[in-house]
Amino acid sequence: MKQTFLLLLVQVVLLLVVRLNHIILLNLQLLILHLAIITLALILHLLQTQQVASNLILIQVILQLVI
Repeated sequence: MKQTFLLLLVQVVLLLVVRLNHIILLNLQLLILHLAIITLALILHLLQTQQVASNLILIQVILQLVI
């Protein structure tokens, strides 16, 4: 009886860990998506300003940091 209870408890804990990992992975994917959108917005903003040469260097640095 005690072994069955412990086995059931272990199964519940493992199920919770799997669910939590799934939620964490989804949040991580959303975070990466948000970072990509922010990076694209920053690049577009830099492309619209006047100092093209220095902005292109800055865009390269940003892309290297992201990639």
